[in-house]
Amino acid sequence: MATSGLIDIRDVRINPQQPLEQRARSFSRQIKNPYHYKYGKYEVMVDFVGEERLEDKLISYLSKK
Repeated sequence: MATSGLIDIRDVRINPQQPLEQRARSFSRQIKNPYHYKYGKYEVMVDFVGEERLEDKLISYLSKK
């Protein structure tokens, strides 16, 4: 897939003053597909091993911001 249609995660802006639920919605709305995005010239495809869902990983990450 060409990276031209993907969102660059460096362009995603999260307001740490917002409640966690709003940060998660903002991230999802901006990145569009959290499993497939770009970082500069690199295409990133995310896959998890184990039982944790992507939603759980995102909440963990965003709660630290």
